[in-house]
Amino acid sequence: VLEEKAQEEAAMIEDDESEAPSDEADEGEAASEEALDFDYLDDEAMEEMIREYIDRIMGAMELAFTLSFDFRENEIDVSIDGKKEETGIVIGKHGSTLNGIQIVLSAMVNQRSEEFRRVIVDCSGYRKKREQVLKRIAGKTANKVLKTNKSIKLEPMNAQERRIIHACLANVDGIRTRSEGKEPHRRVVIHKDTSQPS
Repeated sequence: VLEEKAQEEAAMIEDDESEAPSDEADEGEAASEEALDFDYLDDEAMEEMIREYIDRIMGAMELAFTLSFDFRENEIDVSIDGKKEETGIVIGKHGSTLNGIQIVLSAMVNQRSEEFRRVIVDCSGYRKKREQVLKRIAGKTANKVLKTNKSIKLEPMNAQERRIIHACLANVDGIRTRSEGKEPHRRVVIHKDTSQPS
């Protein structure tokens, strides 16, 4: 009896497999249609989605934290706060872990938003401190370029940090900036503005 059932099941599987290509094609089309058919989220639902994601990360590291949000028209600021001695692991070297979290959240948010929204994730005020450091680097480097007449390449930075450098030096007489290279090695080059007379 068991042998008969096994043979029946094998025959059913063979029948299913012979029909599988068209079924799989239909399922693939349905899945791709479903993948494109996300419901857009309002700010409250968006906050809940972001909170769940960060809860999973922080919970896995067993870190205590508080979370705050600032929703603007085209930007969502997410601030993770906790003990400074514990949040270093969330920030990572030069903000690399924080940037990774920001990239994932940006993808999640924009998949469920009608229009593009910039997502900025900060942890224990790291971004503000980093912005001050970048502005000092920009100023010192610009002065060096003006003195030596030689272009200087800065260390690779993410797009957000490059924007800070460009904005900081945009109105400095005799200085121009440009970005070069491919991510994640894209960097700012600071050079003398040759269009101005010396």
